[in-house]
Amino acid sequence: MFLMDNIKRGTTRIVFIFGNYVIKLPRIYKWKCFLRGILANLDENLWYRHSPNEWKTKMCPVIGIYLKGLLLIAKRATPISEQDFNNIKPSDFYPIPMDYKQTNFGWYNNQIVLIDYADSKYFCSDCENILKRLSNV
Repeated sequence: MFLMDNIKRGTTRIVFIFGNYVIKLPRIYKWKCFLRGILANLDENLWYRHSPNEWKTKMCPVIGIYLKGLLLIAKRATPISEQDFNNIKPSDFYPIPMDYKQTNFGWYNNQIVLIDYADSKYFCSDCENILKRLSNV
């Protein structure tokens, strides 16, 4: 049976939790939000696919993106405590985009990772080139 505890709602996406995986879909209550949810899926996939390995260890892995960004499948991380969150230094996750709040972090493979790195401030169509420039710094 699928419980409501297995559904989380963000600003632009809704997340369904299935065992060790999550499925992220755009929210559909407003057209603009729906489009931003698709962009969030596309950007999260892009950041994960094109980031150097040292950054990927700080991100919850994306398994794949489907239906032109309508559906993103990722590994599941478990929630962190308030104490864990208070010990996080945002600079440890730079330059990965993030909305710095507790619900955007989780435990995966015994370390704290970002589970939502599709912050709308970073939505862009040129992320691939930005990532390439940053990885050369």
